[in-house]
Amino acid sequence: MAPDPPECLVRWLQRHLGQDLVGWSPVGGGCIHRAWRLELAGGGLAFAKTNTAARLPLLEAEVLGLRALASHAPPGLVIPEPLAWGVAGEQAVLVLPWLELESGGQSAAGWLAFGASLAALHRRSLTAAMAPHDRCDGSFGWGRDNVIGATPQANGWGRDWG
Repeated sequence: MAPDPPECLVRWLQRHLGQDLVGWSPVGGGCIHRAWRLELAGGGLAFAKTNTAARLPLLEAEVLGLRALASHAPPGLVIPEPLAWGVAGEQAVLVLPWLELESGGQSAAGWLAFGASLAALHRRSLTAAMAPHDRCDGSFGWGRDNVIGATPQANGWGRDWG
């Protein structure tokens, strides 16, 4: 059973989502953040990541990345739209829509469609600017350093991917 959420987090969620939190439970995955399934008073669900307040820049980088991906996503490829992020008391928080993932794996056709959508995403992002961090001159890279898990990832622009 999950511990009760801190009161400051409950108030933060109500202020930023406009709904009361009626339940929360931990979910697996990830290596550095805690992950939660949120049940909202309006009947909806959301997904939240929490960490120490000092880790907010990691979540902010994720928000920028998700927004950039969404700006080029082909029809049918679901990119979660950040609903709220910031600091609640001593915790950094990122809230995303809850996505029901298929249990038992995808079919071969489902994986093929996903691969085609991912390839289309890469083609679209190569030729269009993902403001404010992208360039549309055929360069590879990203305009802001970020992280993979807890490992810093130095970014920049280059003529080739490597």
